[in-house]
Amino acid sequence: MIKDSVNAELSSSLMLHYLKSVQSLSRVIKQIGKVLSVLIDKRTTVAERAIQEELALCAEFESFFLYSLSKAFKKKCYCLSENDCLKLRQINIKLNKQLQAFIKAAKYNLNYLEQYFEHDFWLELTNSKFAEQLSHIKDEIEAKKH
Repeated sequence: MIKDSVNAELSSSLMLHYLKSVQSLSRVIKQIGKVLSVLIDKRTTVAERAIQEELALCAEFESFFLYSLSKAFKKKCYCLSENDCLKLRQINIKLNKQLQAFIKAAKYNLNYLEQYFEHDFWLELTNSKFAEQLSHIKDEIEAKKH
């Protein structure tokens, strides 16, 4: 009886982390969609292509985690630890801030975005290595399965 109570508490605590992670993932995927739609509507630059490539990779990993968490809810099979969820959310907080800055610059003026903002955004995105960090978390999770 006590063991079941402890498992239920652990389960509900982990579920809360999963829900927060799902919110974070959904927010970032939505922002990536906004950024990519801005880039589609403007003149193609080298920075733009690199940004699109990096964000498409991030979206792929974000979608993987969203799928994994959704599957965990359904099957009650917890593949991510609380620590994994915290790492994901920390990455997504930073990525979301960058994406919001890009969207703000795009709303201000597309010429400003292209001439002054886009290249620095690309460098910051590259230096932050979001896709690489997400890839490491994915690899760790897949290693736990085996």
